Amino acid sequence: ELIPQGANIGIVTSDFHMFRAYAIAKKEGYHNITGIPASSESFLMINNLAREFLAVCKDYIIGNI
Repeated sequence: ELIPQGANIGIVTSDFHMFRAYAIAKKEGYHNITGIPASSESFLMINNLAREFLAVCKDYIIGNI
């Protein structure tokens, strides 16, 4: 176990990816989670959100979230 249960966790990732990263951490049993989102280019947001939607669906189907 790399991170002890009960530790404060900071997840640093892209803003559009934060929901999935948070959900995966919760599924792994971590509860003290803080999201630290990095801004994405606004002109890429539609593409990023469409791709992330499909990734969330995939992770839900295979049981990651």
